[in-house]
Amino acid sequence: MRLIPFILTAAFSGVIARLTIHQATPPTLYAPEDPPPSNAIANELIQAVLNNLEDGVFLLTADHTIVELNDTAVTLSDLPPEEITGEHISQILPYKIDLIIRDIKAGKTSNEIQIGCQGQQKVYTVNLKPLPENLPHPARQMLVLRDITPHKNTLTQLQNQRNLFVDMVSVARVTAQEAGLHKVLQNAMEIATGITQAQCGSLLVLDEDFRIKESILHQRQATADQRDQIITQVLDKGIAGWVVEHCQPVLIHDTQQDERWITLPEQPYVSRSVLSVPIFSGARIAGVLTLEHPEPHHFTAEHAGLMQAAADQIALVMSNAQIYEIQRRQARQQNILVQFLRSTRDNLNLDNVTRTAVQTMQQLTGWTAVTLLMLEDDGNQLTVQSSAGDLPSLIATPTAASSDIYSQTFQTEETIITTHLDQTNSLLPPHTPFQSSIATPLLYRNHKFGVLAALGDQADSFREHDIWLIEALAEATALTIANARLFQKVMDERSRLQSLMEANRDGIILVGLDRRLLVINDKAVEYLNLTQPSANWVNLPMRRALTELQQIEPAAFVAFMSEIHRISAGHNEVNEHEFSTSKGIVQWMSVPVMADNTSIGRLIILRDITEERQLEKMREDLIQTTVHDLRNPLGAAFSAVEFLRDLVGTPEESDVNHLLEMAQHSAGKALNLVNTLLDINRLEIGQMPVNYDLLRLPDMIKETLINQQSLAAGRNITLKSDLPDDLPFAWADADLVARVLQNLVDNALKFTPAKGE
Repeated sequence: MRLIPFILTAAFSGVIARLTIHQATPPTLYAPEDPPPSNAIANELIQAVLNNLEDGVFLLTADHTIVELNDTAVTLSDLPPEEITGEHISQILPYKIDLIIRDIKAGKTSNEIQIGCQGQQKVYTVNLKPLPENLPHPARQMLVLRDITPHKNTLTQLQNQRNLFVDMVSVARVTAQEAGLHKVLQNAMEIATGITQAQCGSLLVLDEDFRIKESILHQRQATADQRDQIITQVLDKGIAGWVVEHCQPVLIHDTQQDERWITLPEQPYVSRSVLSVPIFSGARIAGVLTLEHPEPHHFTAEHAGLMQAAADQIALVMSNAQIYEIQRRQARQQNILVQFLRSTRDNLNLDNVTRTAVQTMQQLTGWTAVTLLMLEDDGNQLTVQSSAGDLPSLIATPTAASSDIYSQTFQTEETIITTHLDQTNSLLPPHTPFQSSIATPLLYRNHKFGVLAALGDQADSFREHDIWLIEALAEATALTIANARLFQKVMDERSRLQSLMEANRDGIILVGLDRRLLVINDKAVEYLNLTQPSANWVNLPMRRALTELQQIEPAAFVAFMSEIHRISAGHNEVNEHEFSTSKGIVQWMSVPVMADNTSIGRLIILRDITEERQLEKMREDLIQTTVHDLRNPLGAAFSAVEFLRDLVGTPEESDVNHLLEMAQHSAGKALNLVNTLLDINRLEIGQMPVNYDLLRLPDMIKETLINQQSLAAGRNITLKSDLPDDLPFAWADADLVARVLQNLVDNALKFTPAKGE
């Protein structure tokens, strides 16, 4: 732009110089058809040059009087050209022109001037250049004005875009500084009011059902109740509700002239200019940003565009903040659950478990009160097992048919959130501070233990995200209760088992697969003569006991080692044996212990049979003596009958002979029984004598039949033998074989019917 004045000056000087040359050159130098130009022609030429320029050009005298101007310069004034010529430049252009000319002469290189009415002003650069002093023209200065309004507008737009970018960066920077949703919204509200110079405003975050999840009220002089009322009413009847309904921004220059603006009853502030923009999350409205100012026409379209762009940034950051809030809440809930499990894991007493559970829940979650109700044994009533917080006693007992929150939760097996508690559904006395509750069943493997409930002092104390937490806590509590009950049951069974073991006369040892002593009672310690009490041996390796047995009871050590080797060889069947100790004789039995067809150990049963063996020996001695004493009188009776039979000498068919034969046979049989008992006793102790000899079996059978003939005749049974006489001799004891044959025939007579053979 600086070249233009120099170009104009050069052109103008060239025209004047040419005129001067033409005037000084002798006429002989020009052709007749090319006469020298006159002053009029020069003026026309100057005017033509000036009018072809887009810039406004004024030719001024030394005192700034206008001599010439072009058509563009004429448009800078409302006067016609003839009225402009001859006037001082300050009369035509604004008053600042004198100051600008002075600044130019002082060396200032850049000067601008605004010309036109308000709203239609244009911006011009001003340049003043001197003309040569020797020019045959009154003009001594040339004032050039160039229209730079488009350039200025471009710069203004660029500056506005730069400011918008700076503001957006500020919004992004401020909203990204915090990860928490509430803090993000608060920062976004601060930057929005700061950029637009709003006096107050609100930022509402909505859920899928257009209910308020979070809210920020900026610079509102209102009480807490008024704030809640304002938030509800602006979404229900106010401009925020209109934005949500129509899904578009609103710019109200004057609220008194716009029917969409509704002044709330007892509104503690005055708003004349309002800007409200929606915050979109995809296609859904996720919130509304509203800015207010007490002066009309405060907010402009630029503000609206900026805030809509800011709303998009807020939506993105809000989405990130919500994700962060969800992750942080989940992490907090996980931490609560971990601490809860840690506090209850080592407690297996049912009363202590429930008390610790509710106290830990109330402390970690911050819930106003927590209560745990357990199902009674009758399966119909729920009673309060433990509570934490300032919770009064229930005014009634929940039953299966009740409509209270506890019974409904127990019956439906679902988590229930109640936002309006009363005496009917809470079973609490009147005038309690509790307004809401969340209750969930205590379930473990399809078994219902009761109900876990938390109560809050606000209507919205519990949200959907609390369901996961209380259900996780309830599941952990139910598991702990189940473990406590199982532990109590195991302890009861163990106590009964211990009582039975201690009352049992047998020694009991249970050895695990790892060869540790899982169970050992006092009797086992006594029978094995171990040096430590039974409690000290539990869970110790069996080799410790074997080492001690090797020193004090070698026979027991040998028996156990033999059993270990047998089992190691794959023989898992039941085994029993006896061994002697310093205190007596011990009978032991090794039995495999199975669970679901899988071996879990070995049960060893020890029994002291010392007294039993002594009694057996005494019984055997008594029998031996008695039988031995019976042998002499029976032998005498048999001999007496035989002598009497020979003495009487009656015929064989007579009754007397028959009776004597029967008496002799019975006495002989009794004598044989006595001899058999004596032989059995000798056989058991390994002292049975065997007298081998050559025997003729036909003769022995014939003799046996003769001896049994009297019994056979009494039952009309015929005795016959079909053995051939040429059988070979047998090598055996004649008395033992005769006894066997006699027993066989005797048994045959017992089971043969009358008149048989």
